[in-house]
Amino acid sequence: MRQAFGDEPVLVREPAGWRLELAKVEVDRDQFEALLLRAQQPGVGAHERLGLLDDALRIANGRPFGDLDSLEWLRPGAERLEELRVTAVERRYDAMLDAGKHTDAVPGLAAEVEQHPLRERLVGLQMLALHRSGRQAEAARVFQAHRDRQAELGLEPGAELVELDRRILASDPELAAAPAGQALRGYRLGEQLGEGAFAVVYRGTQPSVGRDVAVKIIRSELANRPEFIRRFEAEAHLVARTSCRSMTIGASQTGPAWCSGTCGAGAPSRG
Repeated sequence: MRQAFGDEPVLVREPAGWRLELAKVEVDRDQFEALLLRAQQPGVGAHERLGLLDDALRIANGRPFGDLDSLEWLRPGAERLEELRVTAVERRYDAMLDAGKHTDAVPGLAAEVEQHPLRERLVGLQMLALHRSGRQAEAARVFQAHRDRQAELGLEPGAELVELDRRILASDPELAAAPAGQALRGYRLGEQLGEGAFAVVYRGTQPSVGRDVAVKIIRSELANRPEFIRRFEAEAHLVARTSCRSMTIGASQTGPAWCSGTCGAGAPSRG
């Protein structure tokens, strides 16, 4: 019992028998769910999101009811908490990839896929982490192994995973990450400063003139929409006239849409 619940008394003697006191488990559950909710809030950057999810998973480490989760009346609650825990694991690795930590994510994702081989979100994250680490052949093998497992059960991979495999085999440039230190059209990206619904903002430098800048990279699903680019360019030029000393905007068919600016007081805005 103490291995499952710690040193707090959770088994209470009563005239009719013993009563299991679930207060500690409920407090941990509430803290865990609150951290998950904070991590999903708009404007939370990848590194902050990763920290919140790490905190949540420290709370949810292990089986929620220990050896007691086999009891019939505890099983529904235990299964729900385990589903939440695995969802948090998926979101944590998603945050790692967003933070440019794809190489670090590869070993852990391999272990998670081995433990949860039918969770296609984990399989897709493993494929993407391998692809971004320059290991495209291994990413293809991960997909094929998943397809084989599904075939044994009379199933097929989901459409989203099939599309990811196709894009990896085609070396789709939109799957590439923009990790810290990568050069981008005359700029070098540093740490992530912020994240919003439309873009991710990085600290950067412009080596040719020795200038520090903020670089905003538009999300790939928006970068190829002409109407969005026109609106974004108009708003960026307006910001440049009102609050920035200089701003540069760029877009292409094979890379991300982006802008950089040297702004006055205050941190770069979130996109």
